[in-house]
Parts: sequence; C-alpha cells; structure tokens
Amino acid sequence: MIDCLDNNAIDRAKWDNLVAMTGQPYALSWWLDIVSPGWKALVEDGYKAVMPLPVKRRYFLTYLVQPRFTQQLGLFGEGNVCHFLRNIPYLSYDFNLNYTNKYNGSKSIVHTNYVIDGTKAPDNNTRRNIKRAGCLEYQTIDVNTFMDFWAKHNGHLSDPSLLRRIVEACTAHDMSRIDAAYYEETLVSALFTVRTESRLVTLAPVSSPEGLRLSAMFGLMDNLIQQRGELIIDCEGSMLTGVARFYRGLGGVEQPYLRIWRLSPRTKN
Repeated sequence: MIDCLDNNAIDRAKWDNLVAMTGQPYALSWWLDIVSPGWKALVEDGYKAVMPLPVKRRYFLTYLVQPRFTQQLGLFGEGNVCHFLRNIPYLSYDFNLNYTNKYNGSKSIVHTNYVIDGTKAPDNNTRRNIKRAGCLEYQTIDVNTFMDFWAKHNGHLSDPSLLRRIVEACTAHDMSRIDAAYYEETLVSALFTVRTESRLVTLAPVSSPEGLRLSAMFGLMDNLIQQRGELIIDCEGSMLTGVARFYRGLGGVEQPYLRIWRLSPRTKN
C-alpha cells in the first residue's frame, strides 16, 4: 500500500537512511525543506520504498515541478516507478527520476550527468589546462566569501539566497566543502561541493573572467580528483555542450537519468 503523507508526518530518520542509497543529497528531508517547502511524500509499506513529491501551487492548481539546485529525485528503495506514478494525487507533474530508476514511459527524455570514478584518465587538452592553472594558489574559504563571489559572478543566473540556505545547511550537517583558487591574492574561482558517504557532488562552480582565462576550474577539479579517495565525483551535469566537454575531458563518464512529465493543459506555458 502506498500512502501520501505531508512531510511533517514522515519518519525522517527512516526516510533519510533510505534516500541516501543513491549517494546524492537531493531527497534528504532537510534538503527538500529548503528547496521545496510544503513537499509531500509517497511511502510504501513501512518505508520499503518512497518518492518525494516537490509540490508547487499556482492559483487553485497543485502540481509537481523539479526544484532548483536539485538534479534528481524519483523513487528510492524496492518499488516500481510506474506503480508510484499512478499514485501521485495530482494531474500534472514534471520532474526528474534518479539514475537508479527504470522507466520506459512515452513522456520521458534522457538527461546526461557525468561522474568521475577513476576509470578514465583526463584528455590532453584538459592536462594542458590543468598545467595552465599551476600558477594559482588553492585554499578553502568560508560561506560568506563564497556567496559574495557567487552573487557577483553568477547571481544573475540563479537565486543566491536559496543557494546560501543550502550551503549553510550542508555546513551544519558537516557535508560542505568550499575550495577556492587565488591569483596574486585575488579570488578567481570557487567550487562548492556536497560530501555524502559515497560522493562528492560539485553543486556550484563559479569563476570570474580572470579565473576563466587562467583555467582555474580545471585546477580546482583536478585537486578534488586527487583528493577524492574512494568517493565518486558527481559532476551534476550537464546537457550543455561546453560543460559536458569539460567533464568528459576530466575523465567523466555518463550516468544518465530521466525527466518525466504528465502535464495538464492548465500548467502548460
């Protein structure tokens, strides 16, 4: 039996233990509290399987939509995706499954994510860029320094206040790592990474024009790769050609996931 529950009615310890199976942080209860306030949950047979429902409301219509800074959701545990989708109590949804989910419905499209697990070496162009970044100094920085830099160089592309809440929550849960590259004592690039038990998720990379010129993100990613130990680096993207080329060059291999949808006419643009 599958129940639809408000998030304040779930057993959060059981929930978080189950959704952690993918190594990704996006379906953790406290993450969903930030990116999708009012989220609901489908829960089967005492947490045998669960599916978060990122609820959004417009006028008198309730529907599901993929939250920002949250690449993958979907089904977690030993359940059937189609069975869960049939139990979604809303007419419309548009969200991403996670890479472990199997689904062959017609209203779906494959999205590409890259992971770095050590099975593939960087290509020659990437090695040249890493060498170019050898003039930089690397260190960790605090949340405020990172967010000021992000707002200056990426704030027009996303919501800095939402990202700040995520970074602060990850820091409070001891899951945050913020690496930075400096050139002549000036911050030129930074990378916020979420650390789980099995992955390093590169959630928020940002560079200044000078950082781009100096290939600073190549240096930051190379440092992360060298220090990853047994952890998989989850590149969190991308469908963009240039970003995909960057991650492939670093040794990234594809780990696809699906976007699925069922749209009511009232939610179409």
